[in-house]
Amino acid sequence: MPETLMFETRADQRGRGIPITFLLKRGTLKIADGRLSFVRAKAGPGFDEPIGDFHSLSKNMFGITIWLGPTRYRFVIGQRPTRSGLSSGNLAVEAYAAVDSVQDYRRARDLAEHWVYILKEMVGVAAASRTV
Repeated sequence: MPETLMFETRADQRGRGIPITFLLKRGTLKIADGRLSFVRAKAGPGFDEPIGDFHSLSKNMFGITIWLGPTRYRFVIGQRPTRSGLSSGNLAVEAYAAVDSVQDYRRARDLAEHWVYILKEMVGVAAASRTV
């Protein structure tokens, strides 16, 4: 794959082992110049590493999971913030909000599949299965 490939999307990094949405770290997941990076929207560490250093890529229910050495990074890809818990009392408005939520989930799922498609041939092999 050419080194000039660039692709980026909004992504939320999930906390380690805690699937609670208010612990998500918002940011941007980006591939450019042979590197994969996550830049957080607020101050704080992200990463910027060569793509070949990552391994064990998979799509999960809400996005992608990728490993860098022993560290697992889980991302929720491309979903927009919602106004969950707020009810307008108008059944038609609530119905449209539900449809929009389903469409948003489908867009996010497709975007996660696109990330896996792009990265699957670029990530390295897990250290345990590398031949020396």
